[in-house]
Amino acid sequence: MHHVEEEMFVILEGTGRYRFGTTIYDVEAGDVLGAPCGGPEYAHKLTNTGSTTLKYLAVSTKADTDVCEYPDSGKFAVGTRSKGQVGGFRFIGRAVDPLDYWDGEPDSAL
Repeated sequence: MHHVEEEMFVILEGTGRYRFGTTIYDVEAGDVLGAPCGGPEYAHKLTNTGSTTLKYLAVSTKADTDVCEYPDSGKFAVGTRSKGQVGGFRFIGRAVDPLDYWDGEPDSAL
């Protein structure tokens, strides 16, 4: 699930399953799927279930900054895009060793 970016998928060829929250939908060519940002009820996953390639067009709001959570695997991703510049920031991980805000920072009294 995305916290900022919204997505839409247009199924062009093939068949698949679209998980949206806790509901699973069978999809085929011509279907249009929405994926707004939000909480766990908007987690989504598109999976090919056919014997041919599932082809789809993905359209997004392409936010400059986004946070994604992967509820099945407990991962999260944080990323930024730099406008007009090469680079940005991207991190994918799990919150297994959270740190305090001041961890590793120099003494603030100096």
